[in-house]
Amino acid sequence: MRRSIYLAIGLCAAQAANAAAPYHLTDLGTLGGGNSHAMGINILNQVVGDSDSATGLHGFLFSGGLMKDLGTLGGTKSTAAAINDAGQIVGSSQTSGNSTQRAAIYTGGAWHDIGVLGGNWSQANGISPDGKIVGMSSTSNPSVYRPFLYSGGNMINLGTLGGPFGYALGMNASGLVVGDSDTAASQEHAMFVTGGVMTDIGVLPGGYGSTAYCVNASGQIGCYSYQVNAGSEGFIYDHGAVTRLGLLNGVGSIIYGINDNGDVVGASDERLKSDARGFFWSHGVLKDLNTMMDSSATGWTILEANGINNNGYISATAVNRDGLHHAVLLSPTRAVPEPASVVAIGTAIACLFRRKRALS
Repeated sequence: MRRSIYLAIGLCAAQAANAAAPYHLTDLGTLGGGNSHAMGINILNQVVGDSDSATGLHGFLFSGGLMKDLGTLGGTKSTAAAINDAGQIVGSSQTSGNSTQRAAIYTGGAWHDIGVLGGNWSQANGISPDGKIVGMSSTSNPSVYRPFLYSGGNMINLGTLGGPFGYALGMNASGLVVGDSDTAASQEHAMFVTGGVMTDIGVLPGGYGSTAYCVNASGQIGCYSYQVNAGSEGFIYDHGAVTRLGLLNGVGSIIYGINDNGDVVGASDERLKSDARGFFWSHGVLKDLNTMMDSSATGWTILEANGINNNGYISATAVNRDGLHHAVLLSPTRAVPEPASVVAIGTAIACLFRRKRALS
């Protein structure tokens, strides 16, 4: 019996060590220019984002060790914003002559314009596992922008919380859309849409605005609240329950990604500020990713992490000694355990101790 207890404790300790496993940094490079930025990752560790190229800022796909230029809709600029596990990519591109920007999906080796909500400008921000697209679009009123859901060839206006502006950023397989919207009181609030109904998530105490940036399969929503006397603080909205992340290095915690295990990544400050630091949060512990790296990260500072898949791989953007920003892939050096496995081992240990007491 004693041997079984020791074995169980050893297994639990091994799991805890795995959970704190360091990450290995892989520089994804650029499309020939100076800088690149990661935007998302899927289960195959394919990363999307944008990079400087010889002809402008272009969306990219990094897969199989190579960065592919995705081109544009005829203009000089495009961005690949998200990729799902099926490899479908969405983003935005300037059109010919750079006359406007359109939300687009990349299929068959080219971008395809998915349209607008009556205006002339749109942007795609996320794609669900089954290929539905969310984003924002101008309308026939040039001062009004609306969040949209694109499905079956139709772009659907999701409305707002009473104000003129809103955008959608993510969607899960259950059809839960997240983003933010102006309220009738002209405040920007995190929101979610399900069954055609938009719900105001609100702000943290002491906050004056908020954004819902991402959502996982179980409906946990990664949000952040703009705080009056501090930086933006991340929080997880889980079917009405709120878990605050706290502030990384006393600065902030802006959530950009959440996986199905409830692990969260983001940045301490707004995108790519020099003092921003990428973070990893799991089970109540907020960590600077720069303290979780192996020697491969020497000379690099991770400024933000914007996606994490269910195997723990992270897409991020880091700055090197030359001051150049590069998209990077952060790979766990050991297997990252699922929370359920840790709970199961802990339960087994508790049962063994209870049995030991009963026999003594």
